[in-house]
Amino acid sequence: MCFVGVTCGRQCEDFMLSAAYLKALNDVGLHGVILPPQTGDFVLPEGISGIVLSGGGDPHPLLWNEEPHSDLGEVDAVRDLWEIALCRAALAADLPLLGICRGMQVLNVALAGTLWQNLQERGGNVSHWQTADMACGWHNVVCRGKLSEIYGEAPAKMRVNSHHHQGIRLLGEGLRACAYAMDGLIEGIELPERRFALGVQWHPERLAAGRKLLASFAAACAL
Repeated sequence: MCFVGVTCGRQCEDFMLSAAYLKALNDVGLHGVILPPQTGDFVLPEGISGIVLSGGGDPHPLLWNEEPHSDLGEVDAVRDLWEIALCRAALAADLPLLGICRGMQVLNVALAGTLWQNLQERGGNVSHWQTADMACGWHNVVCRGKLSEIYGEAPAKMRVNSHHHQGIRLLGEGLRACAYAMDGLIEGIELPERRFALGVQWHPERLAAGRKLLASFAAACAL
């Protein structure tokens, strides 16, 4: 039985995680263990074979030495620090790591990258906040590198869902972009020297086409 840690958010004194993450992991043979944000000395949880950094609110811009803008969304400093420590520890241990939406942004920030606090600063003609059900694709991305290997073409164009107002501005150290939206925004990142270290800006746990990506993650966790 293969267990993977899945991070979650907080609301007041409650921990929050969509059941869609756990169901999608179950569908590819994995069992999710929820990892809530905590304070105090960080210790990498034992007995897990991989890490999923889940979606959620905005990372705090002070993490990349930028003052918060007026259009910044809700932030959680405790979650930010916990997930960055978890991310770095997982990479150091070469545990398979999958960042989803906010999770991709956390992976980038953990490796000294930066974000657009709001994509309106950047401009572009693609809407990244869909008004359709998240089970539906919203815009196209072109995949390269690890993602094109997973989906079987190079470059592979696919339709993904989209629910974010932030995005990667400058890539973190060692990261490589492996997916782009049609407006040039980075939608996927990878750390090639690791067994599996990948982030996507969309939510594969809510897409039928996301199964291939999650199955690839599961295969890395089983090694």
